[in-house]
Amino acid sequence: MNLAGVDLNLILTERHWSWSLVGASYLATSLLIRWLAFRGILRETKHIDRAVYSEAKRLYLKNSIAGWVLFILSFILLMVFWIFSKPLLSLNGLTTLAFLAVPFLFLLSLILHFSAYTRAVLAIIRQKMGAEREY
Repeated sequence: MNLAGVDLNLILTERHWSWSLVGASYLATSLLIRWLAFRGILRETKHIDRAVYSEAKRLYLKNSIAGWVLFILSFILLMVFWIFSKPLLSLNGLTTLAFLAVPFLFLLSLILHFSAYTRAVLAIIRQKMGAEREY
């Protein structure tokens, strides 16, 4: 099968060099999914107030370490799985577990990112409500 000038069979069988293509594809796809998931939330926050958006972004970056760690872990696990496993059609128990862990870790990282952004926005709301009560 020819995929954009690259033989798919070559990518699946010669894993000593194809890991870079798989890794780049995974990063591009997963960051696109993350961007699509956050796009609406970030746009709405930016429309409310630029200061709120900046503060939410600052707090989010402080709270999102766990999500980024799981994202990187899923990428590393995929690369280890890709480089060291046998062909995809001969999955044994350990490689099947690793194969299923990659999307699970990615989804868990997305949930942690949403949670971090939600906590950031709630902290700003608490600050605003506290400031209004003082007047």
